[in-house]
Amino acid sequence: MTVYEWLNKNHSRLFTYWTADGFIKTGCFNTLCPGFVQVSTKIPMGYLLEQVYTYGGKQYEIEISIFQDSKTGDWWLIVFNENVGYWPKSLFTEVGLVHGASLISYGGEVYSPVKEEPTHGKWAFPHEGYLKAAYVNGIEVADEIDSKLSKPPISTVNPFSSTPNCYKAETKADSKVPYDAIFYGGPGGCSF
Repeated sequence: MTVYEWLNKNHSRLFTYWTADGFIKTGCFNTLCPGFVQVSTKIPMGYLLEQVYTYGGKQYEIEISIFQDSKTGDWWLIVFNENVGYWPKSLFTEVGLVHGASLISYGGEVYSPVKEEPTHGKWAFPHEGYLKAAYVNGIEVADEIDSKLSKPPISTVNPFSSTPNCYKAETKADSKVPYDAIFYGGPGGCSF
């Protein structure tokens, strides 16, 4: 999800970005260049999520899955159980994602045209928990041998923030969230 405050207030939009070489020569947002293949007419890239969070208010969730098709090798994006589109296997290298993935990374990005960071993850630091901070939970990974799904222990997750004075990430259990979660966010307004 991405939020462009100057474009659509505080509404989140679905977006994707791909790269095959760590952002050196390849990569693209959504369908702005060849790469991601949109198949859904119901949920396009840039899809506006109309439900807006208010601090301490109702919690909204979006279910997102990404998997590699065992027959074609393409990587599919599923949102709300809808096949949104895929990244063709041809985008990636033999040492990259052609034969699966060995690392999963979740997170968010913020951008500001000035040297002041905007809010991220619902304006709250992770220690504020459910109904305040944003979170990722219910993470499952498929075993490459039999495709059996399992939930990796939260203790194996390494939270990271590139600007920890502005945003933080931490793993923790919260009785209101069905699984252990990665909470993240920050109120913004800090300088870097």
